Amino acid sequence: MTEAETSGVPAGPAPPPALIPAMPGQSWLELFYDLAFVAAILVMSSTYSKYAGVEGVIWLGLVFSLIWCTWLTTTMMLGAGLVTTMWTRTLLLVQMVLVLAVAISSNYTHQDHSEAVGPIFAFVLVTLALLYRSARRASADLSVAYKGYALRCLLAAVVFLGAPLVGWPWWYPVLWVVGILVFMVPTGTEERRLPMDAHHVVHRFGEFTIIMLGEVFVKLGITATQEPLDSVDMIGLPLATAVVFGIWWLYFTDVPAMGLSPHHGRRLAWQYLHFPLHLSVVASAVALAHILVPHHESGHAEAGTISTIRYIVVPIAVILIAIGLIGVYGGGPRELVRRRLRVFLFASAALIVAEVALLGFNSYDLEASALIVSIVLAFTAWRIRRILVPAAVAASAPEA
Repeated sequence: MTEAETSGVPAGPAPPPALIPAMPGQSWLELFYDLAFVAAILVMSSTYSKYAGVEGVIWLGLVFSLIWCTWLTTTMMLGAGLVTTMWTRTLLLVQMVLVLAVAISSNYTHQDHSEAVGPIFAFVLVTLALLYRSARRASADLSVAYKGYALRCLLAAVVFLGAPLVGWPWWYPVLWVVGILVFMVPTGTEERRLPMDAHHVVHRFGEFTIIMLGEVFVKLGITATQEPLDSVDMIGLPLATAVVFGIWWLYFTDVPAMGLSPHHGRRLAWQYLHFPLHLSVVASAVALAHILVPHHESGHAEAGTISTIRYIVVPIAVILIAIGLIGVYGGGPRELVRRRLRVFLFASAALIVAEVALLGFNSYDLEASALIVSIVLAFTAWRIRRILVPAAVAASAPEA
C-alpha cells in the first residue's frame, strides 16, 4: 500500500505524464508546404505580367508545369503518410527552397537567369528521388512502384541538367516535356500499386485551388500598390472580385462533393485536369491586374483587341471547360455530370462569342470584358444550381 493509503489521506490527481516532443500534424505540414508553391507562382506570374507574348505564354506553361508536377508528386506521398521522419521533412524543406529558386530564376527577360531553371529543377528531382527511397523503406508494399519512380526522377534530372547545353530557347520545350513525362507517367505496374486516399486527394486539391484563387487577390493588391492611387481603376476591383468568386462558386458547387471515381485511370484524369485549371487561374490573375491598372507596363505584350481576348477570355473559357471535365471524371452520376458539362461548354462558347462580338465597339476595354465574364459566370452558376437542386431532391425522395 502507498503512504497516502496508510495515512488515510485521499490520493491527489496523478501527475501529468512527461511531455514528449512531437512533430506537427501532417495536415499542418501540407498547408505549410502549399505556401511555398503559392509564393513561387506569384513570383512567376510577375514575370509573365512583364512579358506576355506567345513565347512568354509558352514559358509560363513550362515553368508552371515543373512546379505543379512537383506539388502533385509530393502531395501524393504526404497524403499516404510517408513523409513523417526528420530526414524526409528536411528533404521537404530543401525542396520548398529549390521550388522558390526555380520561380525566381524563371525571369524570362534575363536569359542567364532562365538557363538556371533546368539545373535547379534537377535538384528538385533529386529530392523527390530521395523521398521515394525513404517511402520504400516505410512501406514494403510500395517498394516496386517507388523504386521505378525514384530511378526515373534521377533520369529526368539528367535531362534537365543537360538542357542548357543544347541551345536556347527552342530545345527547352522539347527536352522539358520529355523530362516531365519521364518522371510523371507511371507504368501499368506502378499504377496498380499507387496508394490514393480519395477523400484526402479531393480535400488537398480543394485546398490548393482555394490558395490559387487567393493568389489572385495578392496579385491584385501588389499590382495596385505599385501605381499612384489616381491611376488605379477602383471600379475594376469589384469586377475582379466577382470573377474570382464566380470561379470559386463553380468549382466548389459539387466537384468536392462528387469525390473520385473508383477507377484508377479516371482518378488520374481527374488530377491532371486540374493542371489547365490552375494554370488558367494564374493567367487570369495577370488579366485582372491589367483591369485594375490599365496602363500597367506589360513589356512586349501587344495592346488591342487580340491581347484583350487572350488575357481574359481564353483563361476563363479554359477554366469553365476544365471544371466541367473534372466533374465528368469524378464520382458523380453520369447523367448529372454530362448535363453539367454541356452547361460549361455552352458558357465558354457564349463567352467567346460575346467578347468577339463586342470588340468592334470603341469603348470596349478590359473592364467591359471583366463585366461580361462576371455575367457569364453568374449565369453558369445559376444554371448549374438549377440542374443540381432537382437531382438532389430526386435522389433524396423515398422509393414508391
